[in-house]
Amino acid sequence: MTDPVLQSIAAATGLPFGDPLPQTSADGIDLAVRRAHEAFAGWLDSAHTFKGDAKWGWVANLLDNKIAVARQVAVDWGLNYLTPDASVSNGMAIAKAVTPTDTSAAIALVGIPTGAISLG
Repeated sequence: MTDPVLQSIAAATGLPFGDPLPQTSADGIDLAVRRAHEAFAGWLDSAHTFKGDAKWGWVANLLDNKIAVARQVAVDWGLNYLTPDASVSNGMAIAKAVTPTDTSAAIALVGIPTGAISLG
């Protein structure tokens, strides 16, 4: 019996179902990582086609807000946690606090008030 989820993933990544992945590409990038990135980027692009839609627009807004929080904390502020376990558990709590209409609760979980960090 064929797994429909695996078939969907294969279709999204452009790989024939059941074909083994080569380990790395000519430029040395792990092809499994590249394929996962391409599939994820495709899902994000698809979700954003609903931006402004009365019924499904909240999905694009939620994704945009999650990306905005991640960028603010990890890129703009350059913050992380000291252990992988803390990074995962705190990151999950922060991501869960993001809503389609608000990011303030998620930012508050970081524990540093907006404006308290000045990089420049």
